[in-house]
Amino acid sequence: MLKSFLLPLMCAAAFGGPIPSVTYEVNQTVGIFNGTINGTVVTDGALGPLGFADILGWNLQIGCMPPSGFSCLLTPFTLLPGDSTLTLTGNELTATATNLLFDFGAARTTGDSFEILNGSGNGWGLSPPGSPGFESVVGGFGTESPLYFGPQPQAMGIQVTPLQGGSASSPVLVSGASVTQVSGNIGAFGSQDYYSFFWSGGPFSASAMIAGAPAGASYLSSAGVTGSCNGLATVTLDGTDAFSGTISLPGLAAGQYCIGLDANNPNDPAFSLTFSTPVSGVPEPATFVLLPAGLAILGTLRRAARCA
Repeated sequence: MLKSFLLPLMCAAAFGGPIPSVTYEVNQTVGIFNGTINGTVVTDGALGPLGFADILGWNLQIGCMPPSGFSCLLTPFTLLPGDSTLTLTGNELTATATNLLFDFGAARTTGDSFEILNGSGNGWGLSPPGSPGFESVVGGFGTESPLYFGPQPQAMGIQVTPLQGGSASSPVLVSGASVTQVSGNIGAFGSQDYYSFFWSGGPFSASAMIAGAPAGASYLSSAGVTGSCNGLATVTLDGTDAFSGTISLPGLAAGQYCIGLDANNPNDPAFSLTFSTPVSGVPEPATFVLLPAGLAILGTLRRAARCA
């Protein structure tokens, strides 16, 4: 039984399989008017320089959060593959296992660019020729919020681990030994997306962000021990904080906890939970203490069956 289980795993490791797509979360603020780009870009999983065919899709919300004394002339809008077009030339867009990067360096060739624009020519762009290069948000009546960069790569996205959560009473265990972020889509009134994880102890901090939430909506992010998920801290995400907030616990003891979101509106926007220090979905070491005893019992039973 054990051999038949291990064989497919060894074959998969030896011969590999299709490379899964990778979702990178974009959370950019551009220029003095604080133009914002929030959402996701999906690639085919390739690493290194990316070409046009490597970008499988995007879901981006363009807006702005002007500082005090400034006004936003840009009307928020969304970029989706069905209503916007990608332009990607050159080798400046690069993917790593954790980041999506764009190189604004002096070695760029004239005309190299990464742009996602709708039919009105509004959207998000990185490049035009010259050094330094720049990133810009364009929308509304041709208003533009540019931000100039020096000659070095800049992170424009971090990898997301898509994993739909469960209820507060039955959270979904995060997958992996070093998890920095999980994401999903939260449903209508009363929907919950909660995740269970193991914490090794020390200062804990996690940020929640909703992408594309409608005006007037609000969400509750909470953390607690597994089974309740709301006994340690809560934060409300709404228009006053750009649907983002952070839960910080200065001295969280080692143990199993959960964190997630509650919805109180009928929409289904994307969300992400980002841990400042990676958490783990691997059971605590104490769990493995029982393994030798379990194997010993299994061996005894098999010997008994043989002798019967």
